[in-house]
Amino acid sequence: MEAWYPSQAVLQNSIERVKKFAARFATNDFRFSTHYTSLLDNLNWIPLSRLAMEKRAVLAHHYANGRRQISDNAFVLKSSLNFHQSVRTGHGLELVLPATSLEAVVRSSSVNSARRIWNELSAEVATTHDLCQFKRLIRSPEVYAALSRNVIRKVQSVILIQDRAALLYFIY
Repeated sequence: MEAWYPSQAVLQNSIERVKKFAARFATNDFRFSTHYTSLLDNLNWIPLSRLAMEKRAVLAHHYANGRRQISDNAFVLKSSLNFHQSVRTGHGLELVLPATSLEAVVRSSSVNSARRIWNELSAEVATTHDLCQFKRLIRSPEVYAALSRNVIRKVQSVILIQDRAALLYFIY
């Protein structure tokens, strides 16, 4: 799905706007005082940014554990480059980008986003080899909260006041 790519922020915002309207419609709560995240919690829905984070983390987990190869050496394990264990991540599974001069790859590629998410994971989560256990760990609210401080683009916070006007238009 194209909306998973960081360069497609407009698509993510559009999908999140539809989701916001659907949440208000499903709960029959059209008050502006009700926060969007509380509506999602009531419905047990997950924000798009969290779904994208989980998909990218699983991709990096597959690569770091040798289950999948990334084409063209998009990123490599730091340990395979004969570097020592990273002090920042606390584990030897840090992913790095090979030298590149393409600004698009460094700033907004999906692979780079997966790398940044992986490198921000705690050592306990990153060193988990079992895929089911890893998925359980990254779906925890604590991991998402830790990642959202530094890495994850919060789509739901980018939704503009224009949504209010659109919502009023649909209601009336």
